[in-house]
Amino acid sequence: MRQTAVYVLTAAHLLARRASAEKQLKSLCAADVTWVLCCTREQYEHELSDQQRLCIHPCVADTFWNPTGKPFANGTISLAMKHRAAAIDMMDRNLTSAIVLEDDAHLDPNIWEHLNTVRLPENATIYYLGSYSMRDNAFSGRWGNLTHPITHTELPGQRPSGLHVYQRNERMWPFILGTIGYVIFPFGARVLAERPILATADVDLTAPFRFASCRKLENGSLLKVKGCVSTSCTARDRRGDLTIFELGGAPGPQFGPDKWLVWPIRSFGIGTHKGGHSAFGSPNRSVNDQ
Repeated sequence: MRQTAVYVLTAAHLLARRASAEKQLKSLCAADVTWVLCCTREQYEHELSDQQRLCIHPCVADTFWNPTGKPFANGTISLAMKHRAAAIDMMDRNLTSAIVLEDDAHLDPNIWEHLNTVRLPENATIYYLGSYSMRDNAFSGRWGNLTHPITHTELPGQRPSGLHVYQRNERMWPFILGTIGYVIFPFGARVLAERPILATADVDLTAPFRFASCRKLENGSLLKVKGCVSTSCTARDRRGDLTIFELGGAPGPQFGPDKWLVWPIRSFGIGTHKGGHSAFGSPNRSVNDQ
């Protein structure tokens, strides 16, 4: 994996975040950078019809993190759309891999050195570079040895730049990871791009289990009626054809190092994508909204 393409998920008004990401990527001599400025909250709210919004986000999955199926704010949907936009563009360009970064990411200066020596199976879907903080590494020994008796599987001979590389154990806590930065491969991109938004970006991309049920959005309301609670959801695919989608389940197998190479810059704040009213709910305001 040489100088792979980089996608940065951002919004036009988040100037400080973009300047930070641009400065870091320049210092790393990143040659192929795409700024994902599309799929904004405003576009979702004002430029799409109700039917188009239902195609993108037809139902809300009942999960541990959203047990009542509460509707998402449109800024949350915007962020999930941006992750999909990066995956779709990667496939359109026939890339073998791509780095996806959220705009508040801090990048370890050794990131290229590490990635250039990582060797993963051909069916790899995602290689995590970071999560919710610098220290919450799911692949470090403390998770396997102290929190849970099951450990992740270390890949033999894999110690690029002094780090250990593990395959993620889907039965091991934490069940979700942050989406601040990851490498995505064609198998993972295909899964992400070809299903509608059923959960927040982090749950959708990293939760290893299928969601038990969902609540459909119909006529501007969130309804839980007979036939809505199931293990699948009927929606239109990218071609406009009706397709049955399984409810979630992160693409796998997934991998990561025992020390994060990307983590959020806390001074930018958190949860900036959560603002904006929901097309199917009450207003939820935020100063810095995606």
